[in-house]
Amino acid sequence: MSLLSFLKWGGKRRPAATTDTHESNGTRMYWDPASKNASAVFAAAGYHFVADPADADILWMRKGYDEWFDRLKPFQLLNHFPHEDALTDKGYLAEHLQRFDRAQTKYAFGAATLVPDTYCLYSPSERRRFVDQLPPEDSPERLWILKPAGWSRGR
Repeated sequence: MSLLSFLKWGGKRRPAATTDTHESNGTRMYWDPASKNASAVFAAAGYHFVADPADADILWMRKGYDEWFDRLKPFQLLNHFPHEDALTDKGYLAEHLQRFDRAQTKYAFGAATLVPDTYCLYSPSERRRFVDQLPPEDSPERLWILKPAGWSRGR
């Protein structure tokens, strides 16, 4: 299964009887107003560009996608989902994992089993917790990675 198929069907294999598109002729269509890379991938996968997003099977956008969540037709997919920053923003993800640790009692594992120690330095209490655990001297065995908020975004 290709990456596009995987993404298109929510990461699940779809039943063989399901069609790839809303079109009866089997043409798969995408709408992408800006990304040359995404357009190249779609074209290589056999998708055809359409000028009207209402006709596309997949809408690929970088901005303005919030307004599309409630307007998608049953056959359409969007490369974003509501409140995705809860997972894609490293600070929010760390906060949610820490909340999970505090809230759950059912499981024998927590954030520490999934990710190394993580601190949200924009939070005064987290910043204090980070500084309090620092050793008196730096050493190569105790390196930290700093992820500045909103800086990377794939760049």
